[in-house]
Amino acid sequence: MKPGFYISRVDPEEAFRRLIEHAFVGALGSENVVRVEYSSTTDSSGNDAIRITVVIAPGAVKRLREGAALDALVRLRERLRDMREERNPIIEYATEAELAQNAGH
Repeated sequence: MKPGFYISRVDPEEAFRRLIEHAFVGALGSENVVRVEYSSTTDSSGNDAIRITVVIAPGAVKRLREGAALDALVRLRERLRDMREERNPIIEYATEAELAQNAGH
């Protein structure tokens, strides 16, 4: 291919999600990350933020090495900075079962 701009088959929102997910998979391991979801929100100060839900596999917490969650946060912040995303991330971790339980309430 020649250098230049090309149309992607992936829409921008899906590309953004994949880039965020890649940061978590790199730190937590692909066997522990089921998927990553995100949405726009505001933080407690009323500033724009991005809510990120990391859906983890059952038993993932037992398999994670010490410091993995901190590594994931550092990787995410680096990724967001590289993408020129200025919103602060609000991260939550949950299994599918926990998400389903919360949806029922």
